[in-house]
Amino acid sequence: MYRPEPAGCEDLADPRGLRPFIRCTFLSDGWRIWTDDRWRGDHQHGARRIASEAMPITEKDVRSALKGVKDPELGLDLVVLGLVYDVAISDADVKAKISLTSPLCPVAGQIVEDAKKAIEGVEGAGKVEVELTFDPPWTPARISPLVRASLGL
Repeated sequence: MYRPEPAGCEDLADPRGLRPFIRCTFLSDGWRIWTDDRWRGDHQHGARRIASEAMPITEKDVRSALKGVKDPELGLDLVVLGLVYDVAISDADVKAKISLTSPLCPVAGQIVEDAKKAIEGVEGAGKVEVELTFDPPWTPARISPLVRASLGL
């Protein structure tokens, strides 16, 4: 596949501070980004490849995904309810520890499966494990005070 030669380049800092990169302009094609550590050598010799590295997954990414998983009884998501106890990330592998509002929840398996699918949908996620725990038991005190007040708890 043909890629035009760069017309000009500039060194930029990643706004998230994770890695530097070079942005190069192509005359007919707009901007292309090469990560500094991986493509700079090729770039200096007229590279025609485009870097497509995914950013590493973060706890914030996982918690954002889990906001899409609702407790069917209360209609609120796992994060708002304080049901996400822990998120551990090793490389791209994610282990989330969640709880439920009741140990007798009839849809516990479905909530765990929904949580796993939500995390697997996050870009950069590798192997995903969702552990269900009741230690410590969930109480309404884990809900933020503002949400608790709106629920009348």
